Amino acid sequence: MAGPERRQFNVRHIEKRDVKEVLSLIHEMNGVGQHSKAVLPRVFDIQAAAGLKRSVVQQAAYVAEVGGKGVKKIIGIATMTKGLPDESTAVFEHIFIHHDYQGTGLNSELVKARLRHAFDKWHAAEVNLNLPHFMKKIPSVYTKLGFKPAKAEEGGGTCLVLPRKKYLETVGKKGK
Repeated sequence: MAGPERRQFNVRHIEKRDVKEVLSLIHEMNGVGQHSKAVLPRVFDIQAAAGLKRSVVQQAAYVAEVGGKGVKKIIGIATMTKGLPDESTAVFEHIFIHHDYQGTGLNSELVKARLRHAFDKWHAAEVNLNLPHFMKKIPSVYTKLGFKPAKAEEGGGTCLVLPRKKYLETVGKKGK
């Protein structure tokens, strides 16, 4: 059986109007289990603030949608924060992609959108990403963009780091 086809989608910054649909996507992908309950308040806070709230920790999220002319459906969301552990670090947090759209390049587009935000808008010195312990191999989307393992995390996961300089070198090579 062939993999999923590459589909057209739009990646954009999350807006207040997206809250209900984003929460539905998260519930569909994870049910209402412990992990989902932990994620819901943060996603809601990002949406409620829509970038207007100020705190020590900045939050941002991007959604991916398909469809056109008034009929659009959110098929993915990716979140990140800045300010923890320090003001110069952005941390990729959650990513949810509807199962019908996994393997279509959507994860890559959401990663690139968050990198642009972290480095171009937040002027982060580095981006961190904590992989869970069950991921034995680093996904190629991260290695292609220059992420490198930094240290093992509590619980057996791996912390990946992308310094600003490496990001700029990688973007430069791609002619952006």
